[in-house]
This record gives sequence, C-alpha cells and structure tokens, in this order.
Amino acid sequence: MGKDGDGFLEEIPASDADDYKWIHSLSEKPDGKDEDGNYWYVIEMPTKPGVDYYDWAIFVVTESAKYRSASAAGNAIDKSINTITPPNNTFGLNWGDWKLSEANVSWDGKAWIATCVYEHSGD
Repeated sequence: MGKDGDGFLEEIPASDADDYKWIHSLSEKPDGKDEDGNYWYVIEMPTKPGVDYYDWAIFVVTESAKYRSASAAGNAIDKSINTITPPNNTFGLNWGDWKLSEANVSWDGKAWIATCVYEHSGD
C-alpha cells in the first residue's frame, strides 16, 4: 500500500478494511444498517461524481539536429534511453524531471537526423 502522486491512499490499509470502504458511487452506500448491523456514513463527498479516472497531460520536447554522417548523428544521441536528463531547452519548465524516452537516427535524403524525445514528469 502506498500513496499516489497526489498524496492520496491507493487502497484502504488492511487494519482499517472493516471500518472504511472505497465506493465509486454514493448509491453503493447501504441505506440503514448493512448485513452486519453497521451504519455507514460518507466521510468525503465525491469531488468529481461519475469520474473513475482522469488523464494527466504531460509535456514532450522533441529535439532534432542534422549531421553529415550516421556516426556523428549516432554520437549525438549517445545518451542512455529511459534516464532522467533534461533536453537542451525546457521552455521554462524548470520544475520536475525530464526523461529521455526515445532516440533515433534517420536519413532524410540529404543529411542524417538525430532525434531525441523527452517527457516531463511533475514530481
């Protein structure tokens, strides 16, 4: 058990499972006593009724540069994929981390193109 990125519990601790329950809708709360004779109360009203999840937008920076040889382009992207490293330009996003998520070399008919893709994480 742990906390998610917003600091909320991901699940109810086993020690509290008899006293607290996650429900998706208020209609799941028993009216009156449940089968064990307990009354259930809502501790926190839903902040987004009917929403089970939401998408979290991330920033992506793609850097590309032209080179005369494939080896020069390869040397330019000679960074470890899936490591925490910022792009050359973060466009003012100086908080959080950047992950190098993709790197490749391609030929455009005139020059070798080295491309690195970075994804921003808010934590």
